Amino acid sequence: MGKTTKVLALLLSCFVVVATFFRLRFGVDFTDEAFALAIPYRFLLGDKPFVDDWTLNQTVGLFLYPMVRAYRAATGGIEGLILFSRYIYFALSASLAAVAYFTFRSQLGWALALLIAASYLAFIPFQIPNLNYYSLGVGLYSAGILFALPSVLSEEKNKKPLVCGVLHGFAAIAHPALSLAVLFYLACLSAKEFRRLALPYFIGVIVVATPALIYFAGNFSAVHHVFLFTLNKYSVSPEYRLGSQIFFRYMGQLLYTGITPLLVISSWLLLPLLRRRAMIVILPLMTIATHLVAMMHLPVVIDGIGRHFYLLYLALVAPCLLFFLFLRSSKEEFNFAKSLFAFVWVPSV
Repeated sequence: MGKTTKVLALLLSCFVVVATFFRLRFGVDFTDEAFALAIPYRFLLGDKPFVDDWTLNQTVGLFLYPMVRAYRAATGGIEGLILFSRYIYFALSASLAAVAYFTFRSQLGWALALLIAASYLAFIPFQIPNLNYYSLGVGLYSAGILFALPSVLSEEKNKKPLVCGVLHGFAAIAHPALSLAVLFYLACLSAKEFRRLALPYFIGVIVVATPALIYFAGNFSAVHHVFLFTLNKYSVSPEYRLGSQIFFRYMGQLLYTGITPLLVISSWLLLPLLRRRAMIVILPLMTIATHLVAMMHLPVVIDGIGRHFYLLYLALVAPCLLFFLFLRSSKEEFNFAKSLFAFVWVPSV
């Protein structure tokens, strides 16, 4: 990168920080955003987990309960709680961006690492800039992947896979659906090197998961009813099967999500026409621009779920393309790109 490009990268990253922070004071969501904060508030009022609440995603309330309790103790109420939690969300997102920056700086240089970090900050799951099961789950899972990447790239034995396992264990508690992603990442590390990578990762997950499993075992009846309720809540009537309901629901979104493979394929076809160095800079710029455009929309949209999905997948295209960009590079760059593809992009998808 030239000096001018580095200055532009710095200015754009600063703009992302300012724009993302400024955006926190605008927009309101009456569904998921309020729901995620209502869960710990209900616990604070005396409701019992898995007894008075039958939603599977209530586990995120365990993370948010201390914050809500401390806020009410300090202010005497909950007025302004949503804005306060948005600021906490911003601080956690900035921390994730910092982890991304230090992870990629040695391989890609500070300017490109700064752009990649800015894309982490600009990306807001479902355009709801607040603490919920999506943002906490995805954030913890991404942080774990970034922590483990240096160990994957080197032969050094350290505690980073253990830290990754702990973070992924918390991610699975915050968003139970991520348990499948945790198992998949364990398989990825096992294929690479079991004793040095997969074993400490597994220990980290177990350390976090054990108290949760003990609690679930002690409250099996309540947890079982919550699980059955979650499986059946998509059914309009008893004769409909869960599988068919989910299938037709997602087929109905094909109009939105169908654009994703077209974006991927068109990007691959354009690759030979562009210089490798230029593409490495263009990809994070494209990702940041997409996130910023999405971020400026109000969270309340009608049938906007498909738009959120393809924006997410578009954000995941960049690491995939880096793999192909390095195909004709040195062995060190190729190994870096291969590891990025196998241990960052694939588990994220």
